[in-house]
Amino acid sequence: MTARPRRALLTLLAVVGLLSACTEDPAREDPAREDPAREAPAVTTAPPAGTRWQGINQVVVAVPRSWSTSTEACAPGPDSVWMTSDQTPAVPCPLVDSSGSVLQVGGTDFRVLPHRTEVRGLELRHSGVRCRASARGPCTLAFAVPTEDAYFQIVYLGPAPTAFVTRMMRSVTLLPPGLTTVPVIAYGASVDVAQDRLSEAGLTGRSPQVDFPHYVTGTLPAAGRPVATGGTVRLTVGDG
Repeated sequence: MTARPRRALLTLLAVVGLLSACTEDPAREDPAREDPAREAPAVTTAPPAGTRWQGINQVVVAVPRSWSTSTEACAPGPDSVWMTSDQTPAVPCPLVDSSGSVLQVGGTDFRVLPHRTEVRGLELRHSGVRCRASARGPCTLAFAVPTEDAYFQIVYLGPAPTAFVTRMMRSVTLLPPGLTTVPVIAYGASVDVAQDRLSEAGLTGRSPQVDFPHYVTGTLPAAGRPVATGGTVRLTVGDG
C-alpha cells in the first residue's frame, strides 16, 4: 500500500472513531438517570461560613458557631440554642432578655402558624417576622416543617435583625439518609431514660462508670447536632 492510500485509510478510521465517541450509547447511560431513586439526597453541603447545622429529627438550620446549646428549662444564656422536647417542663419563661438571642428548637404546635412558603422542596409554615421598633430588634420568627415534626422559634437581637431571622428560616435543610440529629435528653433525666431515648433515635449512648445513680446534664455531641445513624453519643452526668 502506497503512502497516499495509507494516509487516507488512517484519516477514515480517525473520523469513524470521533463519530463513535460523540454518539451516545444507550447501554452506557448514567445510572442516576436510569433510576430516579439514586438522585442526590436533599443536601450534602457544609453550612455557610461561621455557622453549624443544628436542628431536630431530620431537619437542621444554620446556627452561628459561637452560640451555645442548652437543654435546661428557661436556662438558655444569651446567644444560644435552647433544645426542648415533649419532656421539657411547660413553664412560662422569656426566650430572650436585653443581652442576647435565642433559638428554641422543638415545642409549639405548628398549626398556629398562618403563612406558608417552600425552601429546597420542603413546605414550611411560619409566623411572619415581628420586630420591635428598634434597628437592633429584637425580631422574632417561628417556622416549622410539619412533615418532619420540626419546629423552630428564633428571637434575635443584633444588627439587621429582620434579615438575620429570615436567613435562618431560609437555611432549613433536610439531612440526607444515614444522618440524624442527637435527640433532646431532658436535663436531669436518668441514665436509663437517656439510653432508651438514644436507642429510639438509632443511636447508642455511652455513660461514665460511676458508683451510684447520676442524672444526665447533656450529651456529646450536643442535642440537635447531626450524627451518623448508628453512632455513639456520650452522656454527661451530674452527681446532685
